[in-house]
Amino acid sequence: MIALELFGAEDEYLWERVGQGSGTEIHTLFPSTPVGRVSKMELFRAIWKHLDRLRPQAVVINGYSSWDSWVLLAWCKMKGAFPILMSDSRWDDAPRTALGEWVKRILVQQYGAALCAGAPQRKYLESLGMPPDRIFDGYDAVDNQFFGDESDKARQSPERYQTLPGLADPRSYFLASGRFIPRKNFSGLLEAYALYRERCRKGEHDTWRLVLLGDGPQRASLLNTIQALDLQEDVVLAGVQNIQNLPAYYGLASAFIHPALQDQWGLVVNEAMASGLPVLVSKQAGCAVDLVADGVEGFAFSPEDTAGLAHLMSLMSSGQVDRDQMGSAARRKISYWGVERFSQGL
Repeated sequence: MIALELFGAEDEYLWERVGQGSGTEIHTLFPSTPVGRVSKMELFRAIWKHLDRLRPQAVVINGYSSWDSWVLLAWCKMKGAFPILMSDSRWDDAPRTALGEWVKRILVQQYGAALCAGAPQRKYLESLGMPPDRIFDGYDAVDNQFFGDESDKARQSPERYQTLPGLADPRSYFLASGRFIPRKNFSGLLEAYALYRERCRKGEHDTWRLVLLGDGPQRASLLNTIQALDLQEDVVLAGVQNIQNLPAYYGLASAFIHPALQDQWGLVVNEAMASGLPVLVSKQAGCAVDLVADGVEGFAFSPEDTAGLAHLMSLMSSGQVDRDQMGSAARRKISYWGVERFSQGL
């Protein structure tokens, strides 16, 4: 198997290269050029030339709406290769128009098969004309064993991680992680947290802290909100953490929150569940339907309902639910949604 990477640099995501599996080659077309710095014609020529050299019998294509996906699909149709679509799009994850859906149906029906994320994504592909027997799931997966093993190690030796931002304070905490952009709804989470803290003070039970991992254009705005709501003592922006540090944050957290207004899936939820955490997940995250049953692995909530989220946070931190049992259920559920499922589906 050969993985064709278009760009070796990315301004928006701080990806780390962690090696490659046996039997896999990674070919990078533009090793030192960030995304967006290459013209469409340059990208077209580079992809076409490289595929002509490789002559693959099948090409797995990530999505159907980008320029590179169109070039890859066109090459397959011209050269007789079998195109496989990978998609986690849902009907309700973006505004839709009749013309756009008509064009999308034409595109999707050019693919021979599809690997999708879960049930909502499968339903959407079927509505676009992909035959049900050519759709397989498991597209969105993480290394469950890595997060499970490493988070357990952090629980066994928490003192080793006290120098990491936000982990010196021994109080329990909610964890959230993602890019600081509007659709991730961290501003809504801060408002819900302020309501939650007020409830705790009135109810006379301990307030958990809130640790946010990530960075992005809304960082300054979030800091202003933290100050305006007087949350400085209880909320920590711990920055972007590398893959080796992430399990410590999951392992030492008491619950995970994913508050997105829109997310096609939400791989951070996979990471949290693999780490054995109970989860509070927005109903607008594509993973919610498949991964979260209310009262089992955690709870799903409406991301616009800050009072509702504050209530669930109170429920989680007050001892009214069995968090250990939920965490174990989360780990069991996600064990069926790992890289093995991705491999089998592909």
